[in-house]
Amino acid sequence: KPARTLTQHKEWVIAMELSRDGKALITGDDAGRVFVWDATAGTVSKEWKVPKGWVYAVGLSPDKKQACVTERYTLVFDSGRHAAVKLWDATTGTVSRDLSNEKEFKGHHIISASYS
Repeated sequence: KPARTLTQHKEWVIAMELSRDGKALITGDDAGRVFVWDATAGTVSKEWKVPKGWVYAVGLSPDKKQACVTERYTLVFDSGRHAAVKLWDATTGTVSRDLSNEKEFKGHHIISASYS
């Protein structure tokens, strides 16, 4: 029997990460919606939508204040020119830094994100 069923996503969940302490969960779907959850209560603490495509990967910082979210733009199949890597303020749901044009990320699809 599942401990919790998270029902806010209406589309396929593409990415998720549980925080190190097990108290928070971040999820992203192919409709571009990102949710930060209180994993204990099963409630949403913050929600936002990426601007153009679907969520490809998510990572939550150890202090749960920042999220790394990668995007893949819908129905564009190319060599990575239509992808994004952004750092979000996980408490407000606003972009704090767009890394998409940084040489390490430009032209690449990032399929996994994690903080150390």
